[in-house]
Amino acid sequence: LLGVGGGLLSVQQTTLRTPKRALKVLSPEQFSIFAAVADCLLPGGDGLPPAAELEVIEGIDDVLAIAPPIHLDDLGALLILLENATAGALLDRRPRPFTACDRETQLATLERWRHSAITIRKIGYKALRGLCMSSYYGHESIYASIGYPGPPDDGNTQREAAQ
Repeated sequence: LLGVGGGLLSVQQTTLRTPKRALKVLSPEQFSIFAAVADCLLPGGDGLPPAAELEVIEGIDDVLAIAPPIHLDDLGALLILLENATAGALLDRRPRPFTACDRETQLATLERWRHSAITIRKIGYKALRGLCMSSYYGHESIYASIGYPGPPDDGNTQREAAQ
């Protein structure tokens, strides 16, 4: 019964989202899981836009396109672990895929990962959060909202504009 129950949990499908532009390396499932994470971590408010509006995950996809393939494989495995309903049921009392859960359950899951005694979950949370935050706060459209004047002019900007 346990095997059948676990098997039934593991065949649940990812709730897919449509990216705003063509993806280079992330699969539709990986994009959707990552987008759900970004929505939890960066919901917007107080004058800041939500992650989806800034195309945070599409930006991460652009960066991953130039990263060594091993990093993409590791990231993909991490996202599948987060999404997996069987692992969620065993470790988080969440018998549904991450993307199929309501926001409150998703936030609780991420908190469990953040404080987990299981190293891969704790490190995985830090990696996902770090990628989301760097993509979001590196977006020039929010610089003014956070009081950042932007990167210093290294002198190349004027030369590039003139060419």
